[in-house]
Amino acid sequence: MPAKPPADWPVAVYPAKATAFRRDQNGNPCVRLYGRWRKLSAPAVCAMCRRTYFYAFGKQAGVACSKRCAAAFTSERNAASVGSANPHWKGGVSTDRMRYRRRQAEKNPEKERARRLTRAAILSGRLVQKPCEKCGEPKTQAHHDDYSQPLKVRWLCVIHHRQHHGGHATGRVERPAHLPGEAA
Repeated sequence: MPAKPPADWPVAVYPAKATAFRRDQNGNPCVRLYGRWRKLSAPAVCAMCRRTYFYAFGKQAGVACSKRCAAAFTSERNAASVGSANPHWKGGVSTDRMRYRRRQAEKNPEKERARRLTRAAILSGRLVQKPCEKCGEPKTQAHHDDYSQPLKVRWLCVIHHRQHHGGHATGRVERPAHLPGEAA
C-alpha cells in the first residue's frame, strides 16, 4: 500500500508506487521507489487536470500526473492531428510502396499479369535477361510493348526505359569519353 506524504509537504500528486517519504540532508523531498530513495522533481502541472504533481528524478518527466490523464492527453492530441492538421501531412500522397503497387495492380490487371508471368519465366529460366538493346548495359528491365503477349519483351536499361516512356534520363550520370579542354 502506498505511503502518505508528511502533512508539511505540499498538496500534490506523488508517485503512486512510493513506499516512504523523507527529506535528504539538503532538505529536498525524497521518495522510496522500487527499493531506492529518489529525489523528487520540482513541482509540475498536469496538462489535463491542472493538478500539481511530482515525479522522481531519474524517471522521465511526463505531461500528466497519472496514467488516466496521460491517456486522455494522448487521445486528445492525436484527435487534433488527423489529416491535414497533422504536421507530417503530405496531401494524401503515401510513401508506402506496397500500397501503391497493390492499387496499381487493381487498376491495371493486364499489366500486373504480364509482369508476374515475366518474373516467373525469368526465375524458371524460360526467359533470359539480355543487355540493353540500345547501349549494351547488362543491368536491364523488361519492357512490354503489348501486355497481351507477356513473354515478348524488349530489354532496356533504366535510362533508355525512362526515355522510351517519355521521362527524363535521370538516375545515372553519363560521363563523356573526354571532358571539354582535355586531350582526346
